Amino acid sequence: MQTSSKNIVQIGLILGCLFMTGTMQAQKKRARAVNGNDTLQVLREFIQISNQYQQVPLYLELTLTNTTNFITSEGDTGITNAVFYLTKNSSYTRFGDAEQLTNDSIALLVNDKMQRMIVFSNARPVMAGLRSLIGGQGKDSSVLELAKKFSAQILPPQQNTQAIRLASRDLLYTTTIPKETIELQYDMAAREPVRVVTTKRSLYPVEEDVYKQLQTRDDMAGKLLTIDTSRFYVVKEQQGSFDYKKITHEANMHFPAVIADRITRNEEGEFIPLKQYEQYAITIN
Repeated sequence: MQTSSKNIVQIGLILGCLFMTGTMQAQKKRARAVNGNDTLQVLREFIQISNQYQQVPLYLELTLTNTTNFITSEGDTGITNAVFYLTKNSSYTRFGDAEQLTNDSIALLVNDKMQRMIVFSNARPVMAGLRSLIGGQGKDSSVLELAKKFSAQILPPQQNTQAIRLASRDLLYTTTIPKETIELQYDMAAREPVRVVTTKRSLYPVEEDVYKQLQTRDDMAGKLLTIDTSRFYVVKEQQGSFDYKKITHEANMHFPAVIADRITRNEEGEFIPLKQYEQYAITIN
């Protein structure tokens, strides 16, 4: 985003004439962007919307839905709910069956399904990974790097929602189909994400009889490919949708749990699970 994954700060609205002037200027910029004349401006908008909401303290609630047009493994489909609590020096994250807790010195990963705990003696890389998960860099250098990989387009607004779509410049073999697209849908007033949809495409080989069966499906139109008359492929689309349910920045945010609710130290100073988690295996990283 995963995640994905897989970005934003609330910005105050400009009232009266200032608001109208800003809106007109934004519309002009968007018009230029749609015509392909202001790609960098669109990418800057994409990065800003994708990053501003991560200011701390942050509470984020989202749902990740994985779908595909051609199932090849169990992980191709599924729904996962996630919550993130993030302050300057600590965090709590629950993602499906796993939870991650950090403080200013250590990090703890707990997997309820596997009944396993992993203690990380240095929390900084874990916190950095968490921040990168919920938002990337917003510098001009990253805009230029993004422009090398993606073209950008602002889509027509739908009610109060605006969308920016990125399409990779890297295409599937022998086609004009981008290998990846990213669509950011956001609230135009709050400038916060509503939904992020990532689509990754690949050529998946199939037998000729499977290919012929797929040709009868309406949803496979434009998704089937023959190379050298004897090699048959499906354009497999793996899609991950991040639906943002709630974003807040409350100063007195209460974590569901902290590290001391899961582990403690014994007389030798070693980490051990608390009694209610004593069946969990624990590893020190």
